[in-house]
Parts: sequence; C-alpha cells; structure tokens
Amino acid sequence: IDLGVDGLISDRPDLVQRLILLSPAGLPLTKPIPSSLATWVRQVVTGRFPLAQVGRSIVRTGLAPRSALRLGRFVHQLDLRPELEPFPAQPVPCTVVGCTTDTMTPTSHCRELAALIGAEYREVDARDGHIWPVTQPQLLAAELSR
Repeated sequence: IDLGVDGLISDRPDLVQRLILLSPAGLPLTKPIPSSLATWVRQVVTGRFPLAQVGRSIVRTGLAPRSALRLGRFVHQLDLRPELEPFPAQPVPCTVVGCTTDTMTPTSHCRELAALIGAEYREVDARDGHIWPVTQPQLLAAELSR
C-alpha cells in the first residue's frame, strides 16, 4: 500500500475521513516572487515567525542560493491540474479553505482548485494572509472542527 495521501485515498479510503486543504497551492501562483519575499520580510519584522527559525531559513538559503531560487520558481509555476482531474471521483470528501487576505494563494485560486477537485469551499477572514493557520491557531482549530 502506498503510504502517501493519494495512495491512502485510492487504496484505503476507509482510513481517510476527510481532507482539509488550507490555502492550497497546486496551481500557478500569480504573486511575483519579489512581492512574496517583501511580504515575508514584513512578516519577519512584525514578529510573525520565531527569530531562530528565520535564522535557520536564511542560513540554509545562503548555503544553496541557486537551489533555493530554483525551488521557489518551481513551486511558483507548479500546475497540478492533470494530476488533480481524477480527484472528484475519489470517495473521500474534501474541503478547501481560502483566506480573504491571502495574496499568495488568493480566494480565486482556492475556489478554482476546489472546483477542479469537486471540494466544498469555505473562506476565512483572517489577518496575516497565507500564514493565518500559523498565526491564528484558534481560527485553524475552529475550521478543523467544523
């Protein structure tokens, strides 16, 4: 049995009660990479991430800057439509949760992905955009318990 989520869904759907995708990627992103970097810097300056974690990220990026840029560009252009097209036939219910302040994976992106996979779509109005599940754990808990 494939232990990946896709394998669990197709091979053992009885083991997966529901999928909840929070501000998911999977379609090409429209926010330019420099704008994403500027958003991250603002989030760091305003204390949204632990400084030790920020330091580790900077060091690791500095050790392999070309690889980090290549990975960033790959994720930015990622288009999983062909892989996701058979998803609505899966027997596991799925919910996509978008965030009204998310500029990385905006609500239009999340709605399109939800329609593509036949998922229920919900929206939260949370501060901090794409990182809302990290900065607002009480809102995340509420969404997960719905």
